[in-house]
Amino acid sequence: MNYCIHRIYAMNRSIFLAVSAGAAYFGYRALVDYTEEESHANTCCVALPSQIDEGYRLNRTGLFLYTREWAPKEEHLYPSLSSSPSSPSSSSSSPEFTPSAPELTCVTMTTPPRKAKGVVFIVHGMAEHCNRYSHVAALFNALGFYVHSLDNQGFGRSQGDRAYARSFNDFIDDYYDFVNETMLKYEENTPMFLVGHSMGGLIGYQVAARQPERWAGVIFSGFCYKLPPHVAPPHLKFVAAGLSSWLPKGSLPVSTLNLDEICSDPSVVQHARDDQWYEKGPVSFRLASELFTTIDNLPNVTPSAKFPVLFMHGKDDVICLPEGSEFLYSSHPHEDREIHIFDKMFHEIFNEFEKDQVMTIMSKWVLARTPK
Repeated sequence: MNYCIHRIYAMNRSIFLAVSAGAAYFGYRALVDYTEEESHANTCCVALPSQIDEGYRLNRTGLFLYTREWAPKEEHLYPSLSSSPSSPSSSSSSPEFTPSAPELTCVTMTTPPRKAKGVVFIVHGMAEHCNRYSHVAALFNALGFYVHSLDNQGFGRSQGDRAYARSFNDFIDDYYDFVNETMLKYEENTPMFLVGHSMGGLIGYQVAARQPERWAGVIFSGFCYKLPPHVAPPHLKFVAAGLSSWLPKGSLPVSTLNLDEICSDPSVVQHARDDQWYEKGPVSFRLASELFTTIDNLPNVTPSAKFPVLFMHGKDDVICLPEGSEFLYSSHPHEDREIHIFDKMFHEIFNEFEKDQVMTIMSKWVLARTPK
């Protein structure tokens, strides 16, 4: 009898997850409002009816970082906990917009904590910015989640020298502080998820490892761990390490990302080329050196990464090789781990022609780890 009851429960739960994920995905498709003919052209830049809030937060080193929130349409957007300056216009001619410091005012907050199904944090990759994930945020909004992200320092609308960081830990500290500050808006024990792409995975992995018990689940796409020789040639690693202290903001042209390799969809590649906030210059010696050092040190962080994890990677990714995700999956210290390698997909699996498959797997995985 107990066995039968258990089987019925398991079957009903599977049906619930499948139906919920399907409904959420149809909601997501309605949110981004694209037809089959328009879908590939609008992947990275879509007009969403989700409620959006944007602003800036001051980090530990005095830089203003651009932040963005996507809320489920029916929910009310509460004011931020900290005062922030007006956001720049998306039509600004300069991608190196530097916000002026806001006037500091004392604000008494009486807004009660938000009651939310869950909160998702998205960490973008090298050269890009958080608004390229509006369609991913729309999916989570359709599931009933709030979504938060920021532009890493030196990228997008955030302050900082372009493609430069004094230390890779600055990225990690920025996001760790951002998560803790943001979660003050929500009720205690609200489920938290993180989605990290490429270098954003390298950042998010270490953010989550600092407090692994807080995370209901962490998702990685195209994890930046195993780099092919044409992306990280031995001479570049040697030069970057040698000049990191002497010429930290200098760079070599070979350290420029080849946009043709980010996605198999030419329209996505062209959109990145036309995107004024997408960093197209070379990576600085300091950031390159810090990136290589952080990758080499990641096995030392792994024992602390005791959180549920989903690795997803394109099989034809030549920017960050799928073998890196496979290695991290095999060595992950938490028993709740899953991996998917997608055939005929490049680096940006959320923007590929067959991205529906990726979105569906991610939806089911998140729902399975969210309390009803």
